Amino acid sequence: MSKIALVIRDFGSSKTRVISTIRQHAGLSISQITRSVDQGIPILGKKLFQRDHGDLTRTLISLLDNLQASDAGFVIFQLSDNETYSADRAHLYTIISEEKLRSILASHNRELQQQHKLTFQEADLKPTPDES
Repeated sequence: MSKIALVIRDFGSSKTRVISTIRQHAGLSISQITRSVDQGIPILGKKLFQRDHGDLTRTLISLLDNLQASDAGFVIFQLSDNETYSADRAHLYTIISEEKLRSILASHNRELQQQHKLTFQEADLKPTPDES
C-alpha cells in the first residue's frame, strides 16, 4: 500500500464534532469539508511511509479515533502511487478497513523502531577516532 484516500460518507451523531475534528487534523475549512462530504471527495489523501510517516501516523490514528467516536461514516480507499482519487471511479479502488490501516501503520512503526535501534547499536560498536 502506498497511498490512501479517506472519504467521509456521513457526519454521524455530531456534525459539529466531526467538522471540528477534520479541521484540526486535515486543515480544511468548513465549506471544504461540507463540499467534500457532499461530493464524495477525500478529506485526506496521503502517501504512506514517507519521511513524515510518524506525524502522518499520529494524525491518522487521532482522526480515526475521533471519527469513530462520532459515529461518522467513512471509507478508506487504497490507491497506487500514481493514482488520483476520483469519486466517479471509487468503485474501482480497493477499500481497506480501519483495522487493517491501523495494523499496517503499527507494523511499519515497529519496523522503523527496530531500524533505529539497530542503527544506534551499530554506532556503539564503531570505534571512536581516539580508539583506532
